[in-house]
Amino acid sequence: MSLKAPTISALARQTMRMAFDDLDHTITPVDSRGFPRTTLQHVRKAALEIENQLAARQSLRNMRRLAPLFNGLEHYAKVVDVLCNGTPYLAWIWAPITLILRVSSEYVEAFEQIINGYSKIAESLVRFEVLEDTFRSNLDFQHTIAVFYADILQFHKHAYKFVKRSGWKLMFLTSWGRFQRRFDNILEDMKRHGELVDKGANAYDIAEARQMRQDIRAWREESLEQVERLEKEQAAKQYKSIMSWLKAEESDQLAIFDAISAEGTKFPGTCSWILSNQKIRSWLDKKPDHSMLWLQGIPGSGKSVLSTQIVTFMKAAKMFVIHHFCIHSYASSTMYEQILRSLLLQLLRKDGEIVAHVYEDCVLGKKPPAVQALERLLKTLFPNMSYEPRQIEYIWIVIDGLDECETQKQASVVNFMNQLTSKTSSLGGMVCKVLISSRSSSIIANRLRGRQVVSLTEEKSCLDIAIKQYASQRLQSLHNKLYQLDIQAKEIEDIELEITKKADSMFLYARLVLDYLAKNLFYSGEEMRMSVHELPDQLSEFYRKILSQILIQLDSRSIDRVRCIFGWIAFTKRPLKRLEFLSAITFSSGDPKVSHIAPQYILDVCGALLEERRDTTLSFIHVSVKDNLKVTEHQALIEHGKAAITCLLSGLDVFALSPTDQSRYVRVLKGLHGFHVYATEYWTEYLLSHAAGLGAADNKSDLLVLAKDLAQKLDQMFESAPSEEFRSDATPLDDRLELLSPHPLLQKQVRIACKARSLNRLESELHRESDVTSSAKNCTQILDGISAMLLSYQEIVRFLLRQDNYPGVTAEELEFFKSQFRTSAYTCRLSSCPRTTVGFESEELLREHEISHARRIACTFPDCKYPPFVSVQALKNHVNRYHNPNPAPKSIRKVGHLLMKTTATHPKKKASPDANITNSVNAVNWTLDIALDPSTVVSGHSPSSKQNTLSDMRRFSVPDVNSATSFDSMTSTAGEDSWGLSNAFDTGKRVSQGNGMNVNGLTPPMFPGMNQDQIRSMNGLPVETLNEMLAKWNQNKTMMQSGRPGMPMQDGGQMHLGQQMPQQGEFNLQNLGINGQAQAQNMASAMHPQQQALLQQQINRLRQNPAMQQQSNMNPGAVPPEQRKQMQMDMMDFPPTLHNHQNMPRGVPPEIKKWGQLKQWAQQNPGLGPEVSKHLKGLQKLHWQQIIRQRVAQQAGQQPGEMPSGMPVGPGRIPEPTPEDIQLARQHPSGKMANATDEQIRAFLVRQLKAKKQRELMMQQQQQQQQNQQPNPNARISNQAPPPQVPQPKRQPSGPGPAVSGTNAANAN
Repeated sequence: MSLKAPTISALARQTMRMAFDDLDHTITPVDSRGFPRTTLQHVRKAALEIENQLAARQSLRNMRRLAPLFNGLEHYAKVVDVLCNGTPYLAWIWAPITLILRVSSEYVEAFEQIINGYSKIAESLVRFEVLEDTFRSNLDFQHTIAVFYADILQFHKHAYKFVKRSGWKLMFLTSWGRFQRRFDNILEDMKRHGELVDKGANAYDIAEARQMRQDIRAWREESLEQVERLEKEQAAKQYKSIMSWLKAEESDQLAIFDAISAEGTKFPGTCSWILSNQKIRSWLDKKPDHSMLWLQGIPGSGKSVLSTQIVTFMKAAKMFVIHHFCIHSYASSTMYEQILRSLLLQLLRKDGEIVAHVYEDCVLGKKPPAVQALERLLKTLFPNMSYEPRQIEYIWIVIDGLDECETQKQASVVNFMNQLTSKTSSLGGMVCKVLISSRSSSIIANRLRGRQVVSLTEEKSCLDIAIKQYASQRLQSLHNKLYQLDIQAKEIEDIELEITKKADSMFLYARLVLDYLAKNLFYSGEEMRMSVHELPDQLSEFYRKILSQILIQLDSRSIDRVRCIFGWIAFTKRPLKRLEFLSAITFSSGDPKVSHIAPQYILDVCGALLEERRDTTLSFIHVSVKDNLKVTEHQALIEHGKAAITCLLSGLDVFALSPTDQSRYVRVLKGLHGFHVYATEYWTEYLLSHAAGLGAADNKSDLLVLAKDLAQKLDQMFESAPSEEFRSDATPLDDRLELLSPHPLLQKQVRIACKARSLNRLESELHRESDVTSSAKNCTQILDGISAMLLSYQEIVRFLLRQDNYPGVTAEELEFFKSQFRTSAYTCRLSSCPRTTVGFESEELLREHEISHARRIACTFPDCKYPPFVSVQALKNHVNRYHNPNPAPKSIRKVGHLLMKTTATHPKKKASPDANITNSVNAVNWTLDIALDPSTVVSGHSPSSKQNTLSDMRRFSVPDVNSATSFDSMTSTAGEDSWGLSNAFDTGKRVSQGNGMNVNGLTPPMFPGMNQDQIRSMNGLPVETLNEMLAKWNQNKTMMQSGRPGMPMQDGGQMHLGQQMPQQGEFNLQNLGINGQAQAQNMASAMHPQQQALLQQQINRLRQNPAMQQQSNMNPGAVPPEQRKQMQMDMMDFPPTLHNHQNMPRGVPPEIKKWGQLKQWAQQNPGLGPEVSKHLKGLQKLHWQQIIRQRVAQQAGQQPGEMPSGMPVGPGRIPEPTPEDIQLARQHPSGKMANATDEQIRAFLVRQLKAKKQRELMMQQQQQQQQNQQPNPNARISNQAPPPQVPQPKRQPSGPGPAVSGTNAANAN
């Protein structure tokens, strides 16, 4: 009778087919050609060959780790074979392994990671050894094993893509780091399905297995989505860090592209012809030829608009294009380094792995973003953008307006683009294609010789059609005017043809003509057509005609004002919005007493040459306007400097001298002070540029006179308190400051203004604002005069933005104000940042931006709330501790390395014959300390006096041990004896062996539990070592008999030769603490039950409190009472109510409950600030006082009160300064406090009293410690470091001085 073939699950077969197709489309046909004929035996043989090759290169790896994988695949293949009948699926389970191992063996780090990955997969395949023939016909079971197949192939896919990517050796480590999350998800998926297999194998769990299968399916979909979300969030954080590293801002490029593309969008169809151009189509094709294209044309021919339309088309077609537009009104856009930064930022958005690489290599590597570094980085990244091995990746670059850059920068850009296109095209996996749009230039032409060129002058027919279409759409907007003139369709067409002919392939000319027709008066269509015909043929002549029409009826004063308007448009540092512009025009007169803003109609007078863009900024209708108006830049910049300083002088009167005047709100609402933010940022630059242009300061210059007036008022109103604070700021200053040396007061105020907006100052302010301590909150912030005015102005703007109506202004005026100044209330405080004048709409966005400037490194893992770290190493420690589920164990270093390290550390010292003996003594002492004090096995908690010489002697391989570390996990290192000593130390005096061991009081009854190996280890120790060992054991024994756990002896545990030896008790390696695994049990063996319970309780406390472990080996007699109280408090839980205390650091993990844990956590997070340790000690002392009060109240039969949250923290209460004290301080002969407020003086006096109290307390503690300590100089080991000296606090004068803020209070004097 024929056997019936098992039923095949359609869902399982579909799962396998999708996984197979995905991998098949990833691996190239050349690489997968031999897969169908590959057996598992072939893979085993290939692995052995690779192992031999690595051995020949002296890079041998432990390939035996793959044995469980091969065994598991063999059993799994028998299970999955039923689903693979008639398909090529089976061989693809193991065939890719050979290919991946061969390629990755060229790079040891990658090879190691991949082997580890495969070995982890093997753990989930073990169960198939006993389930080869079980449930093969069960459909649910078939789908489960199909999921295993999909997971294995998924790992093959990622590993293959890693090793086949261009430049994969460069990208592997960061790429694998990103894949680690996905790989963990694959392992978790295999683990859950493995549990499902185990569950399904039990007939009693069938119902539960069905529910489990449904849960796994839901989990799988959800987990994949979560992995993708976490990857995107981490990449976004890293991208922001890279932006901060580059000091780049994309807002300018977004505004430029939006403004230019609006022209093409407004008149659809006028640019579509460019996509039909044969050279453009060839450049757009995914072919490696024609990689460079030059789009050239005369000014006004529409090059920029065409470029935006090409970019828009490519984005719509899902083509990866990056672009940069150069324009005169945004000076930074024409800088070569800014072009490189713009391209890099857009390139990074393509691939999260590239982001991770740049973040690791450049941000964490702290490489400066210099031009040469950016060029190298881009040359490295472009070839590595190809991620799919079976297809060529294309990247298009569009650079427009290159002629706007300086000649040298033009050459640099073209040369670099040539290098990119030639390098990427030669690699095969990546092709870069570049389009450069500009006017005709010999610099560009020489470097693009032989490249394809699209000349708009040669595309006259296409441009004429487009211009006629543009004219038709513009004339339709004049429909009412044309209808009243009774102009028929034929006449309109004639006008269109006349405009097209007159424009001569220039869109700009056609625009000017249509603007002319829209603003002039005509009585007939023929008159309109003839007017067009009579217009000048040249663009420059047309500009002169328009300008003459503007000026012909104006008097000299009005002409000067028009010239002023054009000067502001042409040479402003950044485009100004309408109200900003009118405010600038208002203050250009140099009169700070103005009370009304310039009227808006003055812009209408110049409307033919100006336009307002979609972001409400004003500009010329085309860059060629600036070239034809012949506005003098030098005169314009002087006028701009006068306006900036005049605006600040006016601000002094409004925001500083009249802080309660309600009329200032109306002045701000009307836009009169709209120029204030711009003036704050650029007034020093205008002044220094003017001084540099003159070579020496000119006393007669209007700009200099205004600046000196401003400096004098600032000095009178704000005095010089901030200058002393800024003197310690090491920020490099502008060299042009020396030109102001003839005017010391002005030079001083300019220096203050520059440092007030420096990076050091910003970091100081961010730290002060993030400090939650009372000292920071109660301390009044001292600002320089310019910053104080800006703060006052922005507070008014914020207030007005929240209003729905305000007396004295209409609803339309209020809404217009909001549209103009919505981002002016939150601007960056770092000079030179683009966001200093174009801010944010919320304080949260501003703070996030400012933090990115700080020279600290934030954790990029999603949902991590830790504050930024001061160093890369601190960040790595944090990541390994909190975000790495499988941290690498710390290396095991043998004691034998000690001699080499000591000799290398002290090369001038000759190794003495007793060196081995001395180091052996230290090693034994340290080993005994481990047994008696478990804290010494915790990473970073070795005794300080031995840390330098014994850091390589740790015999435990312990990852970051937490408070719950088990003593049972401690084992001796292989290759060492039970003491943790290397055989290299088996020298010196030997203890005689025999049936009875009797040396220096050691007798056989003391060693009943020792085997022969342990006795031989004892025999190898010098007599001095045994003396010290016995001394420690003796004291430990005595302490156990008294009911207390053993403690190490003072002065290293050295024992004198005449000391009496113990006569009873069991003496073995366990009691000596040599084997830490049984230390606690053997210590308790000699105690009665109550003592054993006490010992176990203390050991549990040690396990739960790492902070207490540090102090467990200290002699209580040598600890001052104050410190002993602190040690006791470290073992106690801190009150939950303290979480809301103002001195409590924010973000404390919920698992931290005890004071010791809290202080240790604060020490590991330097981002909390230098004051946090002092505040925690104060809170701890406050808790101690509360406990004492509660005990007293309970003894007296009273109910203890709760701890007040506002109680001052520190050594005792600080008396509040009286009004008489404040008055005396204000009258101090130094005069420094004469103009300080009462709050500032009160805060200063409180700080002085606190400092005095702390000095007294430190002196008391030091005296008490010196009395308690009785060191024995004869007992110190020869190479043991002396105890550290306690630093003496600096004496501080008690006289009054300038008030200081934040963390500088302690160092103010």
